[in-house]
Amino acid sequence: MDQGAIRVFKVYYRRHLVKHIITSAGVAVTADDINITALDVVYWIQGA
Repeated sequence: MDQGAIRVFKVYYRRHLVKHIITSAGVAVTADDINITALDVVYWIQGA
């Protein structure tokens, strides 16, 4: 039962991560310009 919750959490986190990267890629010149802060991650975890 816990593995289902962990799997759902990972899917939710990855979805937000990919969405953030795609959104940032529109304005980024290089891959180094895409930043993911710890605060972003905390908000994603809180939303899960």
